[in-house]
Amino acid sequence: MRERLQSEKGYALSVCRMTQPESVFSQMKNDRGFQRFLLQGLSKVSLEVGWLCLAHYLQKKGAMQENLPLRPVCSFRL
Repeated sequence: MRERLQSEKGYALSVCRMTQPESVFSQMKNDRGFQRFLLQGLSKVSLEVGWLCLAHYLQKKGAMQENLPLRPVCSFRL
């Protein structure tokens, strides 16, 4: 396994996997100023996460319609 990760392909795939989900969470925390949940309880927190995801989607959709450049997405495939 170590040899596979240290190969050129393995390293590129590892970097790609690290950046894909992290960009969404970093945008939620840094760009939108989200630090902690305002509501308590599983159903209310789930609703708040849904709002965050909806805001992320709408911002992404708006950027696509205005033809603004989006953050780079890793397109590496084995």
